[in-house]
Parts: sequence; structure tokens; C-alpha cells
Amino acid sequence: DTTRGRPGTGAWRVLQRLWRLVDGMVGRLPARETRPPAQFGPAALGLRRQVHKTVAGIGADIEAFHFNKAVARIYELTNALDDAAKAARRVGVAAAREPTSDSKGADIDWALREAAEILVRLIGPMTPHLGEALWRRLGHSTLLAESAWPKHDPALIVDDTVTLAVQVNGKLRGTVARARDIDIAQRGGGDQDRPAALVDGVGALAAQQQDLHPVGVALLDRADDRLVELDLERRGGGGGERDAAQRQH
Repeated sequence: DTTRGRPGTGAWRVLQRLWRLVDGMVGRLPARETRPPAQFGPAALGLRRQVHKTVAGIGADIEAFHFNKAVARIYELTNALDDAAKAARRVGVAAAREPTSDSKGADIDWALREAAEILVRLIGPMTPHLGEALWRRLGHSTLLAESAWPKHDPALIVDDTVTLAVQVNGKLRGTVARARDIDIAQRGGGDQDRPAALVDGVGALAAQQQDLHPVGVALLDRADDRLVELDLERRGGGGGERDAAQRQH
């Protein structure tokens, strides 16, 4: 490799990879005006979330002149698109063996088209020549430079779950995931008012602590954060010890 160690080698390899990635998936992508499917599976939805979070992040980075961060996000999105494309090929192979599964993978194919087009639009200001070539490769007859900057879908940049960090005596012991939109009872309610997954998840972590067992979960709501408190008590009685599961918004 005669280019090893030369300035810009890493960036050049990324650009080559971008070309191979987009060029290699063009044959399986749906037509540009294809309507989105009624539902998206986990893989397609995950890719779409990554894409729209990247759009939102790069927009903010460019406005703040944080160009290195914007480039890093493009690298991350390229990796995500590459992984999704490989997974889609595996789905395609499986579908080809099942004559009744003609529509299998349609959601991921649509998501791949969306991701590829948005990725190309995002690299336009930084690598205009490559951007224009890939834009044409995706079937466009107009100039990339004349296309609008992509907009993110606010619903796709909000995660369905949030993670609570569980602390025991001020030390992080683990995390518990919960759905963002579940209705957690306000402070003062008992465990019967809490989502079972939350109580069980925090309780399981508490049970790992020697000589302690959970006696309750309480919630404090404040304007700027949400604090889930787990009360632990020494086995056989004695003073209680309060541990907290906390996540900053």
C-alpha cells in the first residue's frame, strides 16, 4: 500500500467506501417515488432513526462551525448504512428461497433508499464532486447542489426507551431500560402502581447487593430531571439504605 501514512489517506478510503457502498446497493433500491410501506420492522426503523438523528446533529454542527463533528457523524452513518445493506442482502437471500415472501424486506429497501439519498445530500457541501456523481447514480437528473437540505423527522430522533442508571451507595451498579411513554405513578404510590418491568429490573439489580433487599420504589418528578429511588433494607431489619436510579433529560 503506497499510500499508507500519507496525509488524507483515511479520508480517501472513506470516500472510496462511500462510492462502493451506494453504487453496490443501487440495483436493489426501489424507485425514487415509491411510497413508504405502512409499517417498518425493527431493522428498518433503527436505520431510519440513525439517519434522522444524523440529519439533526449535522445541521446543528454546521451551524456551530463544528465541522469535525459533522464529518464524524457521516462516518457513523456510513457504518450504519453498510451494516443495514449487508443485513438486507441476507434477508434477500432468504426471501428468494421462499416464493410466498415477495414483499419481505420491502421496508428495509425503502429505508436504504432514504438513507442513501440523505447521506449523499449530507456529503454534498464537503465533497461536491463525489456527491454529484452519487446523486446521478441514484437516478436523479437534477444537480445535487440544487436540492434542498434534508429535514429530520422529530418523531424519529426520540428514542422509544430511556435508560436509568442504578446507583448503590453512590456507585453505579447497572442500568435499567424502560419505555419512554409509560405512565409511572407519582411519588407516594406503592410497587403495585409501578410498571412491572421497572420494579423487576431495578429489584434484580438490588438483589445482587449483599445483605440487601428492595422494599420499595419511589419516583420524584422535577422540572429538569426524573429520579427513580429504590429503597434497600438490610436483611434481618436495621436501617434502610436508599439507592437511586437517575437519568438526566
